[in-house]
Amino acid sequence: MNININHYVIALIACILLIIGSCSRRSDAMTVLDLAESVVNDKPDSALRLINTLNPEDLSNDSERARYSLLNAIAIDKNWIDTTDYRIIEPAVGYYLRHGNPDEKLRTFYYSGRIYDNQNNQDSAMAHYLRAADLCNDITDTLVLANDYVAMATLYYQEYDLKKFIDSNLKAADLYVKIGRYDYAAKGYTCAIDGYIVAKKRHKADSLRKILTSLKDLNQKAGQYHLSSELSYVIRYGEPDEIRAFLDENRERKLSHDDSLSMILAYTRTGQFDRADTLLSSVVLKPFAFDTLRYESVKVDFFEKQQDYQSAYEAYNRFSSIQGRYQMNLLSQDLLFADKRHKLEIENLTAMRNKNRTIRIAAYAIIGLLLLVGWLYYLIRLVKTRRRLAEKENDNFRLEHEILLKDKDLAILQRDEKIQEAEMLESDKKRLEEERRLDRSTMSDMKTLIDALKTERDNIKRLYDERSTTSDSFKKLMQRRVNMLNGLVASEITNNHRYAKEYHKWVKQAHKDKEEFLDEIRNEFEIFYPNFIKYLKLRGLNDEELNIICLHVLGLFGKEIGTYLDTKRHYIVSHQIREKLNIDEHETNLRLYVERLIERCEFGDSPLT
Repeated sequence: MNININHYVIALIACILLIIGSCSRRSDAMTVLDLAESVVNDKPDSALRLINTLNPEDLSNDSERARYSLLNAIAIDKNWIDTTDYRIIEPAVGYYLRHGNPDEKLRTFYYSGRIYDNQNNQDSAMAHYLRAADLCNDITDTLVLANDYVAMATLYYQEYDLKKFIDSNLKAADLYVKIGRYDYAAKGYTCAIDGYIVAKKRHKADSLRKILTSLKDLNQKAGQYHLSSELSYVIRYGEPDEIRAFLDENRERKLSHDDSLSMILAYTRTGQFDRADTLLSSVVLKPFAFDTLRYESVKVDFFEKQQDYQSAYEAYNRFSSIQGRYQMNLLSQDLLFADKRHKLEIENLTAMRNKNRTIRIAAYAIIGLLLLVGWLYYLIRLVKTRRRLAEKENDNFRLEHEILLKDKDLAILQRDEKIQEAEMLESDKKRLEEERRLDRSTMSDMKTLIDALKTERDNIKRLYDERSTTSDSFKKLMQRRVNMLNGLVASEITNNHRYAKEYHKWVKQAHKDKEEFLDEIRNEFEIFYPNFIKYLKLRGLNDEELNIICLHVLGLFGKEIGTYLDTKRHYIVSHQIREKLNIDEHETNLRLYVERLIERCEFGDSPLT
């Protein structure tokens, strides 16, 4: 028995350890995939190395295998590895197209299309790109959607669909601008400009050139694409002198393969055959049919301008042969019909959905109608039965109901009277309490105000007595201030505003004549705080700046000073004051600084020394 229990315990511990181990592996795998996804756009090589550290067989479910598959396909593509193995992305296709959100479906369609593109199966690639573009209204991954439009534009270019080539590039460029990838946007606008030039729509090309010029100022890489578009535009619409000037200006620039071919064409059309020949000999052909076609077309123009018709004829024959093979290959892949087939599928799907919706609506309507008829029949029978019973009991119920209504109305009336009386009593009680509180508050505020006015009056009288030898203007000012304060004290004690007439007259005058009021305040400060004003004058403050300082001392803030002066110049004056007083940027409250400066000048260590 003990042996059996021990075996059971050992088996249970083994199961627990196995579960913990599997959870740990799953957690580690998801951590690696999270890290790889966070760096796949900026550091795809690092993301690929992280993904390669995982073994797909160790992943625990379809969701993890689908995520591993999609991230692996993304990392391979962003490392410029043109894989043709569709098995890489098959787990993601099988899972995300059924269970994925719009962004996951978008990435799955796009990177599936990339693999088909690498296989040179352009028909399947276009079908996947189109299905990815159908999700444009639901996705949030703008970068992948823009890349999808670029891939579609490349295939449209190969099938000579110039309008869709332009539209796809414009959609991609607009999306790149929204996410701040101005270099990619510049490339998209450049391709669209080239398309408009070929389509002979100069006014639209001019509009895009203005946009491209603004992007050149935002991103340095956009300048190279700006050169390409300008070169194509000048060759198509420029005069020979304009072409020569443009070539001389950009002769020393580092050129791409396509720009080199455009420069050869420009040199040829301006008669600079030596430079065209030198640049033509330096061009290295790429293993793409389109590059070879353009190279041969440039050579045809080069030899023809020099009247070397034999070489021009040979170059033209090579061009025609390559073009014929390319068109046959294009037709064999049905690329020209991929877009139409996709539209037909969308139309059929829409028609089927509409048909199914119509059938469902009709079925629901018939079921609803049958339910309504049955319910009406039942209701009629029920009404007839109840009517017979109701007629017998109706008289008794009517009498009882009338009695109940009268009792109820009486009870409601009594209740409303009691509630109204209680509300009136409560209202009177609250009103009396509020009147008492206001009387106490008014008495307290009046006492405080009278005490403050008396204190200020006594201080002014003391100052008047101490400075009895001062000028007559000071005596008049002090006497006027004492009279106003006496009038305010008398006005508050007697509640008669006639005694405060002189004070109110002084307030109205202060509002009416601001300059005279500010000068009077400044003169009072020179009397009360001589050291403070002296210090400010030594720092170079003029009368206007001293007036602003005095308003701050009176307790006004910057916004209130601006409102009183009815001008915004006080912000400039305040800035000048800060510079003259050497106030640093950490001293945000000028009023507090001035109050501390008064304390130092008048009652502490004077900064005058």
